[in-house]
Amino acid sequence: MRRYIEKLTSDKYGYTYDEVSEMLKGLGINLSGGRIKYLLGEVKKSSRRQKKTYSLPN
Repeated sequence: MRRYIEKLTSDKYGYTYDEVSEMLKGLGINLSGGRIKYLLGEVKKSSRRQKKTYSLPN
């Protein structure tokens, strides 16, 4: 879902987060444009942290 939203809001397609929010309402997902933007930012932060962590050899 994240990839689809990022693709829609890219320069290529140019949708705003509010427009994506309206599309998602049709699927029964009620999130504001601001909330979608915030959640995507949190996912990016989370995935960056996971990539940086590694296990130490025993």
